[in-house]
Order: sequence, then C-alpha cells, then structure tokens
Amino acid sequence: LGTPFSWHKLRGGIEVDWVGYYFDYCRFEMGLSESRTAWIASFVQQLERDRQVIGFRFSEFLGRLGFAARTLIWMKPFLAPMYAWAAVLPDHAMLPPPTVVRLVCIYIREELEAAAHRTSCQQPEKRR
Repeated sequence: LGTPFSWHKLRGGIEVDWVGYYFDYCRFEMGLSESRTAWIASFVQQLERDRQVIGFRFSEFLGRLGFAARTLIWMKPFLAPMYAWAAVLPDHAMLPPPTVVRLVCIYIREELEAAAHRTSCQQPEKRR
C-alpha cells in the first residue's frame, strides 16, 4: 500500500478506523473517525454551555485538534489563536476563553457536524 502503518495495528477492509483516523480506500478519502469527531463536538458544546474551561482540559482538546489537522488541512489556520491562548493559560485555572477562541471552536464544531471531517486524497485537477 505504501503507507507507513504498523500492520499489526490495522484491520482489513476498504473502510478502516485507525487510532482516530478514518480511511476509505474505495472512495479515496481520509479524515477523522466518527468517535473522534463526536468527542471534539461534545467538548465544544460543553465549552459553549459552561462558558469556561480548565487549562489542562483545553490543552487536551487542542492536542486532539492538532491531531485532526494532520488530515483536515482546512483546520490549520484556525488553530493559531487557540495555541496563543493555551501558551499563557495555567493548567489548573478555570477561565472563560477569549471571544476569538470561542468563535473558532464553534466554527470548527459546525464544520465537523456538516461532514467536513473527511477529505479527498485524489490529486487536484490542473487548470490549463
């Protein structure tokens, strides 16, 4: 296959969930698994409801978004304000997130719920 995966960690089939990623070899797509997508969405919903977050929980969330951004390239530019805030956020402080962080979280959740948790692996067509 040409993929750098450990074979003992893989299952067979043309649709495979692997450590939080999803691969569909028939449609040539990859992205996040349903469970990883649901975890991100539920975290953001809780953030919206509580309007505050504990520092180490936000760092955990940001780590999972960084993991997701490896396959969902559209997400990368939106992580910058979150990394900036996480850099100064004490681990055990419970603080309300800045408005830009809250809005980015909501946007990411809405995009994931609108099926943006998968992306095509096909080569883009070249315009002549």
